[in-house]
Amino acid sequence: MSRYVLSHLDDVQLEQALASLAEQDLATTADVVAHLGEAHTRRFFLAAGYPSLHAYCVGHLRYSEDAADKRIRVGRLAHDYPVLCELLADGRLSLSTILMLAPRLKPECAEELIAAAAGKSRSQVEYLLACRFPQSDTFEFTSDMHAVEQSHDVTTLEPAPGRVLEWSSHATAPPRAT
Repeated sequence: MSRYVLSHLDDVQLEQALASLAEQDLATTADVVAHLGEAHTRRFFLAAGYPSLHAYCVGHLRYSEDAADKRIRVGRLAHDYPVLCELLADGRLSLSTILMLAPRLKPECAEELIAAAAGKSRSQVEYLLACRFPQSDTFEFTSDMHAVEQSHDVTTLEPAPGRVLEWSSHATAPPRAT
């Protein structure tokens, strides 16, 4: 019988096996990430004939390009912040949430930021980052229009498909759709 045919398991056995495998998967992923962080430092893959750690992961370890990329990037971070592997192993952080934190992990704030993100979902980490590191999503519309006016005759531009609103090129902001 194939190990992938599970119809012989009752619901309790299936749930217990699944929980155990998920726990092992988290721990294994953390171990792989830690090993990749060290492999990045040692660069042994060059002697093995691979031009990069990414090529080694795809060619030798048979990871998809995306899986290799995520694990390598987290491995590099975990080399500097080993606590990431611990939190990955127990499920309090995921590869995705660690990568969301990556641009903000600086020695002076990493410990506190990692602790604040631990145990949170992806959307909660997005919210945490948005609150701590607000970015202006506004832009100077008149400046952008001025650049368009200088490079094109605005009256000859084709309108975008969809609803067309009346608007003067001298207005300070576009009209709001009603």
